[in-house]
Amino acid sequence: MDEATKQRAFEPFFSTKGLGSGTAIVNQLNGRIQIESTPGHGSTFRVLLPLAEPETAPPAPSAPPCTTTSEM
Repeated sequence: MDEATKQRAFEPFFSTKGLGSGTAIVNQLNGRIQIESTPGHGSTFRVLLPLAEPETAPPAPSAPPCTTTSEM
């Protein structure tokens, strides 16, 4: 894509093709998109998202106390 198209790539409703879903999910996740493009050779879009903190699993339930007895 040429420089003029590259500059407009993220404008709302701009497309050289049909309508798509846009960049809403990237924006919601505080990410960004980088574009590298050479006319006639193709384009590379890199979606960069922040690392998420790992979810902590709830503690495993403890075993119920033993209620059986044995007589000797």
